[in-house]
Amino acid sequence: MRISLFSKGIVKTIRLLFALNYAIGGLNYFVHLYKLPPATPQADAFYAALINTGYLFALVKAIEIGAGFLLIFNRAVPLALVILCPISVNILLFNTFLWPGGAPIGIFVMASNMYLLTAYARYYTPLLSLKTTSV
Repeated sequence: MRISLFSKGIVKTIRLLFALNYAIGGLNYFVHLYKLPPATPQADAFYAALINTGYLFALVKAIEIGAGFLLIFNRAVPLALVILCPISVNILLFNTFLWPGGAPIGIFVMASNMYLLTAYARYYTPLLSLKTTSV
């Protein structure tokens, strides 16, 4: 199936916006590029729990940076999209239930991830084989 240049442009634009969201958001944890808006007490408690593990939040942010840069530089895009899927789900749920008013951000992140997964669907078809043979 041939994809028009217009469609390729849309995929590239969404990929870059999605990637920048993750790369900048991840970097902000380590170098404080911008201040986050005030959060609800529930959101603060969730952040505190992640940070107090001593490793989990930093690991998630490092994954966001790495996958974001993979997407920016158009490398291993299908893998980066799969890696970011659980983080996108968490962002959607966090912004919907713990930080009301942040729902549009969560919806953008999840919708972008789903759109890009669909755009790169042909790379996932071998993974969805029901019956396989051993190598």
